[in-house]
Amino acid sequence: PDRPALIGEAGVVTFGELDRLGRQLGRALRERGIGDRNTVVALGAFGPVQFATCLACLRLGVPMVALDPERSVLRNRQAAALGRAAAIVCDEDASSQVAHDIDSGLPVLTLDSVAGVEAEDFDDGSDDASALVIFTSGSTGLPKGVVRSRHAMAEALRIRRHVLEIGRDDRMAFVGSSSVSGSHLN
Repeated sequence: PDRPALIGEAGVVTFGELDRLGRQLGRALRERGIGDRNTVVALGAFGPVQFATCLACLRLGVPMVALDPERSVLRNRQAAALGRAAAIVCDEDASSQVAHDIDSGLPVLTLDSVAGVEAEDFDDGSDDASALVIFTSGSTGLPKGVVRSRHAMAEALRIRRHVLEIGRDDRMAFVGSSSVSGSHLN
């Protein structure tokens, strides 16, 4: 739990801290009625928001739609609508801009806003549950979504760990958009 999970602009976040953030966010989302048949948008670059939202959604058994603030407002708005988002998670600096840009009336949560929520252990998702919705760029029209199950994501991660021989002491750099197909499998 004390090993670094993320190192970036936000500083160092340990695996224990990331797990706690995911459990706090999951509980906050559940308390807002997010559950079966809902989708949660994570808007931000790779970092604590993306990964905590991913962990929360995996525990809730709901898919996450990863959106990149560097993409066009129209594309993000379309992806949130097509993904049937029920809530948006973003960093504190982006929260007011997100509400304006997406213009959806959806609740906007930040990791700071759930800091006081008691972390809860739960796992409502099955292996067949949808875990991630990845959208195309939308350059030829409306973005098109592809849904990945928890099982498919876990299997892709297992294969990548084996092929790349990734171990406990290895570090990986994330470069590129957090909303590009396959990026959450890296």
